[in-house]
Amino acid sequence: MVAILNKSSKKDTPRKTKPKPAPPCEDKESLTSEISKFWNGETLPDDFFGEVRIPPLSAALPKRLGSFPFWRGEERFLDAMESIYAQASSAGLNIFVGEQAYDVFPFSPSGSPQLKE
Repeated sequence: MVAILNKSSKKDTPRKTKPKPAPPCEDKESLTSEISKFWNGETLPDDFFGEVRIPPLSAALPKRLGSFPFWRGEERFLDAMESIYAQASSAGLNIFVGEQAYDVFPFSPSGSPQLKE
């Protein structure tokens, strides 16, 4: 029986072939060889960032991960994160749309971010 299984014909053996090279990428947004376009860029489309809005659910990631082990704060971890996320979302949106300026050195000696009115 083993002798029958060991017999192989040329039809049964797979041929070793070289892998075909990938076709060249035809990227529409390839780099340009024009120096001024490369360094200065082009204007961005109006919808470059898509829809910018405050997320409907604050602190979605921490809520998904659950409570922080060994949390020693007076307030529950997820409650603290939810208020921080809500404040950061509104501040970030105001900065993004230009209603509020952000300091180049964002932290004060107390460690809190400095937002300019």
